[in-house]
Amino acid sequence: MKFPKFTIPMLKFSRTPLRSRRKNLLTLVLIGIVLVLAYQFALEPLLDSQKKVQDEIVLKKKMLTRYLEFIKSGKEVEDGLSQMVQRVEAIQSKLLPGETPRSMRPTSGDPEETFGEKWNSDTKLRIGEPRRRPTM
Repeated sequence: MKFPKFTIPMLKFSRTPLRSRRKNLLTLVLIGIVLVLAYQFALEPLLDSQKKVQDEIVLKKKMLTRYLEFIKSGKEVEDGLSQMVQRVEAIQSKLLPGETPRSMRPTSGDPEETFGEKWNSDTKLRIGEPRRRPTM
């Protein structure tokens, strides 16, 4: 059995100037490559940076509205505090003027403080255990 001869045709490039169709095809391919490269290295990074800037602007607007809400709630708290101060002043005006007597003041219960206040001294009062008397 004999196999048929199979030959690969050789492409021949002539050194003659390109025909107009080939020139047009080569020009279109080069324009396509330039457009793809321009999109990939110039337009796409520009669009990404604009998107990042817009996202940051949206985030900052949200933070600003939250901050304005805090300021608004702070003003409400200050208004409530001023009303409370006015109530306290009204109650104090109804009370008798003058100082509260010492006997009516709340004490801390510390004998050293009361001793120091009473005698105006810096000496410490020592309170110890009561002594036991010997029994007979």
